[in-house]
This record gives sequence, C-alpha cells and structure tokens, in this order.
Amino acid sequence: MRDYLKEYNVEIETIGPVFIGSGKELNKKEYILKQNEIWVMDVQKLYEYMKQKRIVPLFEKFFLNEYRKDLYGFLRENNIKAEDITPYIKYRLRQSDTSLERGNQISVSEFVKDSYGLPYVPGSSIKGMLRTILLSYEIMSDGSSFNEVKAGLQQGIGRKTGRNKYLRNEQKNIEVQAFNKLDKNEKRISDAVNDILSGLRVSDSTPLAIDDLVLCQRSEYHADGSENKLNVLRECIKPKTKICFTLTIDETLCKYTPNDIMNAIKLFSDNYNDVFRMKYPKITKGAADTVYLGGGVGFVSKTSIYPMFGDKMGVNAVVDIFDNTNVPKNHKHYKDRQMGVAPHILKTVHYEGKMYQMGECRWMFV
Repeated sequence: MRDYLKEYNVEIETIGPVFIGSGKELNKKEYILKQNEIWVMDVQKLYEYMKQKRIVPLFEKFFLNEYRKDLYGFLRENNIKAEDITPYIKYRLRQSDTSLERGNQISVSEFVKDSYGLPYVPGSSIKGMLRTILLSYEIMSDGSSFNEVKAGLQQGIGRKTGRNKYLRNEQKNIEVQAFNKLDKNEKRISDAVNDILSGLRVSDSTPLAIDDLVLCQRSEYHADGSENKLNVLRECIKPKTKICFTLTIDETLCKYTPNDIMNAIKLFSDNYNDVFRMKYPKITKGAADTVYLGGGVGFVSKTSIYPMFGDKMGVNAVVDIFDNTNVPKNHKHYKDRQMGVAPHILKTVHYEGKMYQMGECRWMFV
C-alpha cells in the first residue's frame, strides 16, 4: 500500500439493535410467527410443496390477495401443520420481546444482505454516520467560522418549501464550509473534488451470521416517561455484536487521524447526551465512544442542528423544521418547546426484557 494510504481496522459493537434496510419488506404471506421465532419462507420451494399437495390454485389465490389470511391461517385452513413446511424455511430469527397477535401481523423490513444471504453493514452507512459526526465536530470546534452559513440556515428554516428541497442548499453550504478545502476546483468551491472526505474510505463490514439478527418491534419512549409500541417489525443486528470493517485515510486528501475521529465522536456523544438523551427518565448517559448507526435512530443523531444552535435555540429550530415540513399533528411536536426537548420521542427497542436506544453502538480502532 502506498505510504500516504493509512488503513485501520475498526470494530463497532452494538449496544442496542441496529437496522440497515434492504428496501424489501416481507409481507404476512412470506413468514410465520411461531412461538419465539419468525420463520421466513423460501416461497419458490414452498410453491413446489403446494404442487405436491395439489393445492396450487388455492396457493396462487392466496398470494394474489384473494385470501386475507396470513400464511399460518392459510396452512391451517388447508390442514397443513406448520411443522410440515420446515424444510422450506429460508431462515429463522428469534423474536425480541414483540407483542403482536397473529391477527395483527404486518410486513417485516428486511436487513440488507449480501449475495450469499448473509447480513452486513454497507460502508456507505458507516461513512454517512461518520460524516455527520465530523461535521458536528467542525461546527463545535470553530463555531465562529460558520456564522454566515448559520444565518443562512436560520433564514432557510423559516421558509416553507417542498420537503425534498427543504434546507437542501443550506445543508450543502454548511458541508462545503466544513469539508471543501482541497482547492482542486478553485472556481467552484462546492465541487465534490474539493471535499476532504473523498480521502476517507470505509469498506463494507465483514459478513455477519443470520444468528446475529433478531426480529424487533419499534417502540417510542416519551420525555414524560410514557411508552408506545408500534406495529413496525424490523430485522436488526442484536446487541453485543461486533461489526468489523476497515477505514482507509488518504493523507494527501484527508486531514483526519484516528485520534481526531475519536475526539469528534466524544464531542458528538457529549453534545447528544446534554441536549437530548439525558432529558429522558430512566435513560443513562451514553459513553464517550458512542455512535448511532442505521435506520430509526432519530432526527438528532442524523443532523447538525444542535451543534449549530445549542440546546434552547436548537429546540426551537427543530420544532420549526417539523412545522415547516408538515410533520403530522398527531406526533404532537407542539409539546416539544414546553418539554424542553425536540423531538420529545426517543426511538427504542426492547430486547430480552430491557429497553435499548435504537442504533446505539460503540466505536473502537483495533
């Protein structure tokens, strides 16, 4: 490897369940909830079994929604025991404290998997998380240099536009201020060739095992101590799993060292604790090396609003953002200012009798 390319091994250990979606959802015709497991079926092999049973027309009608029943109901209606179809199971997952009745079975969001059917974490997901952390680090380390883009962000928050365009230019300006320092295109500073993070490369993780996944039900923990479980099921990496990957830094492009990255993570974690996490009862303080990875981790860990505005101004900014992007009124974000935390809902998951924050992990260079 060239001398200016420095490669580092990194482990992210999951504290709470982590979800990285494949974009595919399993509907209730493709799985069975059985005791403490979910059975995800190989539908093609199951179809061949239905040929043997001479009920293909019924099975096809079932899949064409002429039957409203789930797969378990279809099997029972046709005198097929669940145990009879075990040879056609693609994989099994443990359930994590789900509280769904069979009649309420809904779609299951799949975790991303490689060509061999094994779960993994894409490098793009890790780098996206790290980009937010480093952006927040730059803002909190040298806030005065961001005064101009901060003023632009304040103005942008007050403007109502389509959700897809809302704050897009303002966010781009903040990132340009933080990262576009290479001077490869002096006429257009915003050009991606000027981005120092082009010199930070993150590999996909090494493959995990199906046994590293667990079926989780999404839950919302409110700042007033109440909790609401939602009919949202996801395949997640279970707690205490190590996600291993490599991070390569091109020192001719990227200024950050492993020590800088750890300092950035600590500053981000401390800020997250102060402005958000510690405002919830029964939630303990996150460690200095805490990061929040994947889907469903929530607004605060995905944005740099609080690093830019601080605690009190940050709450007002977040509420205004929700108002101007037409977040449904039943989310009750009008309560956020009074509660002093925005949003006033923490995304959580229950696993083995304990509540965890969604996507909470710890980062370590090894």
